[in-house]
Amino acid sequence: MSDWLSRVRFVLLLVVLVVGAAAVSRADSAFARPGGYVSAGIGGAFETFHGELDPRGHDVSNAFLVGGRVGSRMNRFASLDLGFDYTVTGFELSNDDAQSIDASTLLGFTNLKLYPFGGRFQPFALGGAGFLWASLDCTDTNGVAMDCGGAGFDDTEVAFAGRFGGGLDVYITRHLAVSGELAYVMPTGDLSDMRFLTFGAYVTLRF
Repeated sequence: MSDWLSRVRFVLLLVVLVVGAAAVSRADSAFARPGGYVSAGIGGAFETFHGELDPRGHDVSNAFLVGGRVGSRMNRFASLDLGFDYTVTGFELSNDDAQSIDASTLLGFTNLKLYPFGGRFQPFALGGAGFLWASLDCTDTNGVAMDCGGAGFDDTEVAFAGRFGGGLDVYITRHLAVSGELAYVMPTGDLSDMRFLTFGAYVTLRF
């Protein structure tokens, strides 16, 4: 009799484990399912300039940015999107001689995200590439606008840029998530000195 009860308990426990695993699997698939999404958010950027833009001897203000993403979760492990980050308040470099360069930027890119886990909490690694557009406003020692060519730059520059980093998606419902993201931007060409680190918080709507 005791052997029979032990077998019944074992079978019941096995059923509970299987049902529980299936429920978790369904929950994970609900949050990691294929489909489209849009995101919008705000954040900031820290300069890591070097070369001709090396901030030594300059005061450099950090930037405030807004951003957006439109993309598709291709499968359980990956998503691909198109995105932009725009510095509403740009970087400003100034020195003791009162010369300054104010740089506003627009970063447009294609972004690949890789997800090792499903569920409500989904960390991810990201990598992408695109372009960086920079508008540079330069002033002389008297505060008068000047051609940025005198500082070694054109007033407007566009260059190819790479981008990589990581973050975390937290699902509130199967259609709504909030995300934190950290990424390093590395432009090339004439803007290769303008490297910076972005961070942001985003709201994501899943379809």
